[in-house]
Amino acid sequence: MKGLLAMRSIVIAGGGFAGVSALRTAYRLGLTHKMEVTLIDRNGVFEYLPSLPYLISGLKTPEEVTRPLERFASRLGAKLIKDEIVGIEPTSNEIRLRTNGVLGYDYLVIGLGADVDYSNVRGYQYVYAAYRLRDYLSILKKLEEVEEEGGSIVVVGGGLVGVEIAGELKRWNSSIDVILIEEAKTLLPYSGSLRIGDEVKSLLEKSGVKVVTGSRCVEVTRSGVVLESGDSLEASIVVWAAGVKGQRPELTEELPTYGRGWILVDKTLRVERYDNVFAPGDVNWLQINGDTPMKSVEEAMLQAETAVENIARSLEGRPLKPYSPLFLSSNPKILGTVGGQGFIVWGNSIRVSNLAVHIKNSLEKTVLSLLDGQSERFFSLKKAFLKSFFRVF
Repeated sequence: MKGLLAMRSIVIAGGGFAGVSALRTAYRLGLTHKMEVTLIDRNGVFEYLPSLPYLISGLKTPEEVTRPLERFASRLGAKLIKDEIVGIEPTSNEIRLRTNGVLGYDYLVIGLGADVDYSNVRGYQYVYAAYRLRDYLSILKKLEEVEEEGGSIVVVGGGLVGVEIAGELKRWNSSIDVILIEEAKTLLPYSGSLRIGDEVKSLLEKSGVKVVTGSRCVEVTRSGVVLESGDSLEASIVVWAAGVKGQRPELTEELPTYGRGWILVDKTLRVERYDNVFAPGDVNWLQINGDTPMKSVEEAMLQAETAVENIARSLEGRPLKPYSPLFLSSNPKILGTVGGQGFIVWGNSIRVSNLAVHIKNSLEKTVLSLLDGQSERFFSLKKAFLKSFFRVF
């Protein structure tokens, strides 16, 4: 049995929150000592996405919110391949890479996260997406021009990322006009509460942001945006934070998907129709009793733990365990900031408090401690505390 395990392999696709958590769990369960475990990431760098908006105001630097994955993978007994995945072929148990050809696997964990969704808007080539580090570096470079030449900034998308970006833009330069546009009637529309949206809108307006709700952006031009109403807004830069979608179709064409390209998984996080493929985190579509988990850092990491635990169970011939989500769409839990002012959303309630800032910082430190090689005990204690906190709400 031991020799058989030594011949088997696990491939983890993606070095984000799900991928890092999957590798950490494989190490914790001893799988990196018994099997060949490979982590694939295009750039070989972990990015702490929730803190990227703070690059705009200078509150954070790129070095503070990124970590190289090579040392992390090596320390845990895994191999890192820096390459772009161009195809997943589950029927043949293979992944196609841009420069390294074809890689086979016995078990696959797809932790590729989501991709930017332009919602079929015309002129999307003129927008500045706000998702990955490279996006924010492009925004920072453009903001240098805006600061010299003047003008206004339009942020499209009133979810958490758009709200935080708008607030950080005013923090960066309070004299610049910042306009936030949201298609829904309220900000943070996934909260399902007009009152919560109004409270966040009030925080933004107090910081000097102009908020426009109930208006869809249908076109982006070199000089601004066009709304569905026909109105135009001039802008020196249009920042796009209007949601995400699943991975590009050519990458997942053999996999079952739902809606905007989300990979369909069952309650054990196994991809439907493929017993040896798991897809935790933002990349998936998971329904539990008619509800869906939120797409969040915490969910991605917790789902990845369960996915790899189920790989271990599969190897041992034990029944797979169903995943129990911590963050459900029907009872949202959100930590956010507007220009330094924190807020916490849980269910239909909102509390404006800098406790949110402290919790966000603690989450960041906890995750980065894992990549920095701090003790497993430290990481486990911090994670247990944060899980307990969120279960209280």
